[in-house]
Amino acid sequence: MTDSRLRSVLVYRLEGVATNQTPTFGIDDDDEGAASMEMGNLNRITDATLLSLLDYAKEYESTGGTATELYGAKSGGSAEAVRSVILGDPPPRGDAGIGSCRVVDSDTHRVVYGADAEGICYVVIAGAKYSTRAAMLLVTELSEKFSAEFGPRAATAKSGSLSKAAAKLMKATCKKFEDPEAVDKTAEVLGKVEEVRGTMAENIAKVLENSEKMEGLVEQTEVLSEQANEFRKKSTQLKKVMCWKDFKMTIMVSLAVVVVLLIILMPLIGNGGSKEDTTSDEGN
Repeated sequence: MTDSRLRSVLVYRLEGVATNQTPTFGIDDDDEGAASMEMGNLNRITDATLLSLLDYAKEYESTGGTATELYGAKSGGSAEAVRSVILGDPPPRGDAGIGSCRVVDSDTHRVVYGADAEGICYVVIAGAKYSTRAAMLLVTELSEKFSAEFGPRAATAKSGSLSKAAAKLMKATCKKFEDPEAVDKTAEVLGKVEEVRGTMAENIAKVLENSEKMEGLVEQTEVLSEQANEFRKKSTQLKKVMCWKDFKMTIMVSLAVVVVLLIILMPLIGNGGSKEDTTSDEGN
């Protein structure tokens, strides 16, 4: 029978060397022309030490299989079965927080696990219908809280030594994720909130950018206004200067015309006077 109940959470310390190497290719010196490939395993795990276990559901459903199969026994058997799963497919260690989670499904159960940079592996066991996303969120939150409280101790703790100390923390975390639908809705809402926040931040950045542009336009407008006023003043001054020049030119032309007229009329006036004098003399 499958369900969506949260069963238990476990914390392991991965023993071994984490190389995190990428595949490299080269030529074998012992065999010219033959290509050789050296693969660096992402995690060379030799063992997994159980640090803490919380049987949140207080019991496990039996699959009817043998004790070596997953959930074929109670807590001890399930912990050993999960250990075998981890050793068979070690999770990649995250650079900051949890790396990519592994998901293992059976007919009745779902196991989700992931490891942090320190090699601490967090495992969630739930019913087969439990949300994978909710389980991953649980793994992530558990890792943050557990590492914050037991980080240094987890590196050297003996098997099972942290179960009692971490029980309260693990129960509180499981309680929060007991209803996967509520967690999914919360995560969805939070995701939308973050999306809206990002959109608002982008809009604010655009407004600030536009504000800076507006300030620049205002400054340019003020500069243009000052230049226009200066041009208007200079234009007025130039107009006055040109008017004065025109006035002087008019006076000079007028004087020149008067002088020319005087030059032309003076002889005529002089000749007229001489004729009148001659006529008077003849009469006498």
